[in-house]
Amino acid sequence: MNDKAYKALGVFLEPMRLYVVSSIRQFYPKEPWEGVFFKRLAPTKQDTWNNAIKAGSTPVNLIDYNNLSGFFISFKDELSKSLGRNEVNNMITWFNELKEARNKCQHFRELTGSEEQNLFMTMEKIAAILKMDELVTELENIQTSNQAPNIEIPQATVPVDDVHDDITDEKTLLTSWFNNVTPHYDIRQGALDESVFAANLAEVALGNGREVYQNQALFFQKTYVTSGLKNLANRVISALNDEETENRIVSLQTGFGGGKTHSLITLYHIAKAGKSLQSSDYTKNIFGSGSMPAFDNAKVAVFTNTTNDPTQGRQTDDGLTIRTLWGELAYQLGGREAYEIIRQNDEARTAPKGLFKKILQQSTPCLLLIDELADYCVSASAVIVGSSN
Repeated sequence: MNDKAYKALGVFLEPMRLYVVSSIRQFYPKEPWEGVFFKRLAPTKQDTWNNAIKAGSTPVNLIDYNNLSGFFISFKDELSKSLGRNEVNNMITWFNELKEARNKCQHFRELTGSEEQNLFMTMEKIAAILKMDELVTELENIQTSNQAPNIEIPQATVPVDDVHDDITDEKTLLTSWFNNVTPHYDIRQGALDESVFAANLAEVALGNGREVYQNQALFFQKTYVTSGLKNLANRVISALNDEETENRIVSLQTGFGGGKTHSLITLYHIAKAGKSLQSSDYTKNIFGSGSMPAFDNAKVAVFTNTTNDPTQGRQTDDGLTIRTLWGELAYQLGGREAYEIIRQNDEARTAPKGLFKKILQQSTPCLLLIDELADYCVSASAVIVGSSN
């Protein structure tokens, strides 16, 4: 699995988002940047934007590889004044290449050695042209090592006469912790937004949001695996492997900030990636003995308090209006065909009872993740695993 490439794509995206926002604000200081950006999107991408905003996404997080090349096309005249027209044309080509590489990583298709090398070269060229020197260094560090860059720390010295009697043979003291660590790139750049600590499962399922949650490599690298999270992951993996396991409905109950949503995002990435995680260095500490994913990928359906509205409903791209939890889960698992099985229940806003079991049997293995069913309900989330049993 291309851990380094996937991680680098995540690190690279955040400063590109800031670049887009700052550029539009510079071009049109008297207009909201979101409105200017939105007007220049294609109609289909405007629909995607609106649906994501309704689900609670923030505008800056909707700037992604799918529309970065479009940004350089739509704002070619403005950007050419500072970058030059030839460089803007190059940017369009390069961001299309990055988009293809990102799609491969998201669908767990391996990049060849030359593809990965070209990916890093392209990102470094873009960062250099935009005068993001520290980003270039960060990308180089990711390419050569999975660890933080090694920085030589000078030792703090004291005169021998000032050293206590019990350590008279020592001429050096340990330096303070802040001289021995290297903060993450966003902290060094002064770009850390505290909203990053609010995990959002709906954004992850929609394919947008902060890279630390959306980007699988970054997410697993930065996740501290507690015994509880490991046990939960192993239990769900066993069920998705169609092994004998306990009750397949798991209720997570903790106080606010107890890690429920983070746990659900962990399960989401595991279910979507499946076997490909076996070659990832970032997930070795999650899998226990005999609990490695044996499935290619599982179907995942997500429902949160922002997923839909029973009164207004949610409009799908193929013309359906989904109103209930059951309708939403069915549609995510099997599209229109699965939804038709319980359409009458969804329209009448009634539970489908035994009908939903048929959808689960047709969608195995599958994972249902339910989080924050109401704004006042912050203490419980659910994990439901379906298999052929």
